[in-house]
Amino acid sequence: MLRTIFAATVLLLGLSACFADTPAPSPDKAHYVFAHYMVCFGSSKEFYKREIELAQRHGIDGFALNCGEWMNVDPKTGQFSTPTHYRPSADNMFAAAKELGTGFKLFFSADMMGIRPVSLQMNDMVARYYDHPNQFRWHGKAVISAWAGVPDTFVEPIATMKAKGYDVAFVPYMSNPRHATNWSAETVRGYFDGHPHVDGIFHFGADNTTGELIRNNATARRVTSQLGKIYMAGVTPAYNSPNLRDYHGMEGYGAVWQGFINDNADWVEIVTWNDYIEDSGLVPFRWGSNPDKPYYDRDEAFLDVTSYYASWFKTGKSPAITQDKLYYVYRNRSKNMTQAWDEAANKWVSIDAIPAWCDQIHEDVLDNVYVTTFLTAPADLTVKLGSTSHTYQLPAGVQTSAVPMAPGVPHLTLTRQTAGRKQTIIDTLARKQIIGVATKTNSAKGVHLPNRTWTGGDVSGTVLRLEAVSGKLGPSTSVVKMGSNRLVQFSETPDSGFRVPISGLKTGTYSVRFVYNNPADDESRLTIISDGPPASATDRPYTIPAFLPPTGKEHIATTSLLWSLYDSTSFISVTWQPAPKGMPDQSDIGAPKIQAIELVKIDDVVPAAVKPTVWPELVSIPGGSFKMGSTKGAPSELPVHSVTLSPFWIGKCEVTNAEYERFDPTHKAYRDTYSWRDADPVIYVSWNDGAKYCNWLSKQAGLDAVYDEKTMKMDIAANGFRMPTEAQWEYCASGRGEGRTYPWGNEPPDATRGNFAGEASLTQSASIRLPDTGGTVAVGGFPLGASRDGVLDLAGNVVQWCSDYYQPYTPDAQVDPCNQTPANFRSIRGGSFGYYGHTQRASSREFNSPGYPGYIYLGLRVALPASGAKVLGL
Repeated sequence: MLRTIFAATVLLLGLSACFADTPAPSPDKAHYVFAHYMVCFGSSKEFYKREIELAQRHGIDGFALNCGEWMNVDPKTGQFSTPTHYRPSADNMFAAAKELGTGFKLFFSADMMGIRPVSLQMNDMVARYYDHPNQFRWHGKAVISAWAGVPDTFVEPIATMKAKGYDVAFVPYMSNPRHATNWSAETVRGYFDGHPHVDGIFHFGADNTTGELIRNNATARRVTSQLGKIYMAGVTPAYNSPNLRDYHGMEGYGAVWQGFINDNADWVEIVTWNDYIEDSGLVPFRWGSNPDKPYYDRDEAFLDVTSYYASWFKTGKSPAITQDKLYYVYRNRSKNMTQAWDEAANKWVSIDAIPAWCDQIHEDVLDNVYVTTFLTAPADLTVKLGSTSHTYQLPAGVQTSAVPMAPGVPHLTLTRQTAGRKQTIIDTLARKQIIGVATKTNSAKGVHLPNRTWTGGDVSGTVLRLEAVSGKLGPSTSVVKMGSNRLVQFSETPDSGFRVPISGLKTGTYSVRFVYNNPADDESRLTIISDGPPASATDRPYTIPAFLPPTGKEHIATTSLLWSLYDSTSFISVTWQPAPKGMPDQSDIGAPKIQAIELVKIDDVVPAAVKPTVWPELVSIPGGSFKMGSTKGAPSELPVHSVTLSPFWIGKCEVTNAEYERFDPTHKAYRDTYSWRDADPVIYVSWNDGAKYCNWLSKQAGLDAVYDEKTMKMDIAANGFRMPTEAQWEYCASGRGEGRTYPWGNEPPDATRGNFAGEASLTQSASIRLPDTGGTVAVGGFPLGASRDGVLDLAGNVVQWCSDYYQPYTPDAQVDPCNQTPANFRSIRGGSFGYYGHTQRASSREFNSPGYPGYIYLGLRVALPASGAKVLGL
């Protein structure tokens, strides 16, 4: 089953692709990206420098430092005695940020699960770093957050801080009534009602489905925007505790990002950077002291995708895709396989019967391998798994394909037709073998270990190939031949392997490919060691495991992971490492053969260029002729007649609230459930309102006004903005002469092509729930519903005013028609989320009184003649 990221949750969100370009935000209005960082592990200053560099390189502006018990407190006096490990770790983090001098932002998220007394502990956190240059400030106030607690928990701590002269902005995540995992509007309002010390709220988005995360963020954003409070949205790569969640890999992660991009959240906090036990870690497993190789479930795939969405969040525009990329996310065993091997007890146990780490797996969890592609041009994806092969024809952009899980190793291939020839872009095995039978080796007991989510990826680009035989060989290592190929043969002996030198790399994330042979039935695991990132004498080596699944006895294959390398990297070593004493499951596994390591650098995300304009994004429509009307519709669509149009430009999407309110700020008072986001299409606008808005746009752009605001007559020859004519609208929606029934073609409407309900919008139900009242979504959210020219929302969301008076058609051939014979009504085109234009057909006509502003289904779209576009340099 193929789904696009953009269409996966089409009734929940839209894209911000049609926002007008806006100037870069001021510092106090910037969209910041943070990651929830668990400080409990404790690390050196140099290690934190590595973490900060890695975060900033991927668009993350700062860390929310989760700290439990900050200082030991004398139970008799209530005063501090000695600091816990949290405070020196925080000292190291702040020192690292200061020494780097890159403006990385830090603030505390005081963990109420371990802080007593609350006021004493939180006040010391704030006081210690209040004047630090890396303390995150908002409108001059030092930001502090919290995890858990209720509003009353923080009355005294915040009051004490302010009494001591510490001006703070308090933006916590707080416990819900009855510990509910979802937020209602009443819940969010309850955090603020009677609690002036609460300046904003954070949603620790974890134990929810993707749809619930999107709705929770939207609910909180709507309430906080009404109250003038800060909202920090939450997004989670994966989650295992206590409920296993299926976010459909990168698809769900991207959908949640797009949700709060559309909602215009102030900040976002990714949950989490390094909570590895709960499988919510964003980065590769990097504990400072505990190797725990079975838990190395992450490479930098999620982190690389974060770069893309973080840029989008900050600029309001999706970045260009400059490199073909492929990511995969899956579990390596079926949800119905509940056996685990308890090494200590020497027996099999059931993973859903051990309270300390029980995985609750529900029916929404699917046994799929999710493959997400970022493509510069159309390509074919083939996924071979077990005895089956699945091929998908993918357009350019971002798509996710869901492949049913089966025992074996997923083999992923991207190909493209180039100059008449089939070119292989990416060819890789996924990192983990999907098991069909539980064994002691592949089913070790561990906290949420059997059902962990695995990631990996590969990219196209220039390859640096390092032959294994050119490196320095370790003990019990040999060179063997497979045909004409020479490979390094490992043995299950400490330090067996090789080390190859490198020079001249640029710091960045790389696809690290292993060209290898593993003839065994089970996957092998080796240890990769490199240098380059900052390190202290106490830091363990920079490592990550290499999982090498079976290839067959005589076959050489490639597998890859995404991992950072540095301009100071001088070597890569791949070795077989034994387990630390008392940890038998930590030993590397197997004795594969490696031919080479290949490195491909991942392109840095280039933020989209944002031009300071006031008009909506426009699409150029070439002139031409078409047959206007239809014999298959209503009588108002007859007679079918010939129309020829000059070139023109049309709004890519409907005019949004944010765009319209630059003209009329008072209209913001009319935002409601039906259209409340900046990116939602403006509603409650009459034809007359639309004409005045277009004239205002023309004035801002230095163009001639089209409408006489006293008589509402049109100067069709003027070069300014206007609402499109009926002919322009239908020409665009019907495919410029292709005679499309709908903007996307002739296939009937479905939920992937627009925000509409069709016949369902005409039904009655006594069981309707409040959220089912319907409404608009952010414009541009249905790329599968785009016209031939990429114009969006011509079907669904809201219908749009046209410049014409509503009059019957005439049979004569016409050139650039716009009916100006006065009548009682003005024309309306398009489909909506309700009853207006509910068939969504391109030729369907509607109408209403030009002075009536009361419909929730009615908005507008702009058009511009070629003469005006020329003045604007389009």
